[in-house]
Amino acid sequence: MAHEYYAVILEFTAQKVALGFAGEPQFHVCVTPTSPLWKKFVYSDNEIRYPTFLGLGSHALSAEEKDKIRSCLSEGEKRSVSQYNKDYGTHWFCWKNDKFRALSRLVKHLISASLLISNASAKLFIIDGGMAAVEKASLCESLFAQNAAVAVTFLPRSPCLAISGGVENGTLVHFGWNECCVVCVCDLRCVSSRSLSEYSGESIHYSMVKRMSMNQDGDFASVSTEMSIENETLQSLFSKDGLPARIAAEILALDIDSRPLVASNILFSGVLASVSGLTEKIIEQVNHQLGTLQAQKTPCLGAWAGASLYCSVGLLRENPSKWKHKEITREKLSGAGWKELQYLNT
Repeated sequence: MAHEYYAVILEFTAQKVALGFAGEPQFHVCVTPTSPLWKKFVYSDNEIRYPTFLGLGSHALSAEEKDKIRSCLSEGEKRSVSQYNKDYGTHWFCWKNDKFRALSRLVKHLISASLLISNASAKLFIIDGGMAAVEKASLCESLFAQNAAVAVTFLPRSPCLAISGGVENGTLVHFGWNECCVVCVCDLRCVSSRSLSEYSGESIHYSMVKRMSMNQDGDFASVSTEMSIENETLQSLFSKDGLPARIAAEILALDIDSRPLVASNILFSGVLASVSGLTEKIIEQVNHQLGTLQAQKTPCLGAWAGASLYCSVGLLRENPSKWKHKEITREKLSGAGWKELQYLNT
């Protein structure tokens, strides 16, 4: 990359925004719901939303069917919906709901005020957890509208996680707030992927609120404190067709030569990865499902660290002609239109 530009790595989730320069071992700044900047740039509204596990977000349901489900909600489910909407904006935020405007304003501020560089000299490398092409286009449009950066390149999260664990082959289990993803990687290429919304941080958290008795405190912090492997909700991960069985099924669906490679390196990240004893029990249960194959846990530093390493020692040292076509600029987006930018789908 030319010296007049800075490579800036951006990782954002429903509960954090992390930014820093490529080549650094960890992000320079991280904004979370407890940060003053979160409260300044992120807002809540009066729209009623429903937790994913209730199934009311399905486009297959008509308005009448959704109304019927709402009328049949149990007291626990109503309590969960109430807490869900109370927490929105203050403990987590869905950035795409406002077409990424809040995120773009926050990123613009962080680049200039925290990284202390001009936005006109920043090229963003965004860790992509599986956004749809239309969402990527919307994010780029918002960033360019705010003059937050001059170019955007998307980096797939799974290879970044593998790099942060020092492996080229493995099974990546990411406990995101909105979904749990199980991805098998061979030679840093995603060869299979499965999204499991029932094991997302959101579903686990608000299922616990639903199970709480009426006299228990259901605020966000108290529920998080209760999140241990002994909890009834987390125990549901280990049912007959639970998460370990799904992980094992992904591994066994690969060709016979790839199975031992991805089984020997299982990497965990995300909101549930730090729950004491959880990942160890998952590995134990996966081994029961795999038969002669041996599953092992491999520690990793996270997607941001992997992306930083990949950019600094790999991507940015390559001939720019090999990756520049994936770089999105204001001119490319407005000139060709996002539908013609096929790499938004990669």
